[in-house]
Amino acid sequence: MLAMMQPGEGGEADLDAWYRNEHNQQMSEQPGWLRTTRFSLLGQHSNGDHTSEELSFLAIHALDESNQLGTEVKALEPMSDWTKKVMSEAKAIDASIYHKQRGFGPPESVS
Repeated sequence: MLAMMQPGEGGEADLDAWYRNEHNQQMSEQPGWLRTTRFSLLGQHSNGDHTSEELSFLAIHALDESNQLGTEVKALEPMSDWTKKVMSEAKAIDASIYHKQRGFGPPESVS
């Protein structure tokens, strides 16, 4: 699962605190959860129309096959007041579910 957010003006510290103190724990309790890795944007290049909001915070949540995400992104339940606050104050949020593809990379040697 890929989650990107752009906090509201001055909301970076609150977003970071929410991730560290609440959301990471909630994600770790989901079936199949393996790890979460977080990133902050250093630079960006896009050949799009530049009308979309920049998303400067990225989290990649890795889950194994026992996960119950399905194909539709949904907020984790129960949704706390802090989660509602962070989400409502965000300028932009984008989340997607990806399935790991097999077979990419160099071909295996045949002996």
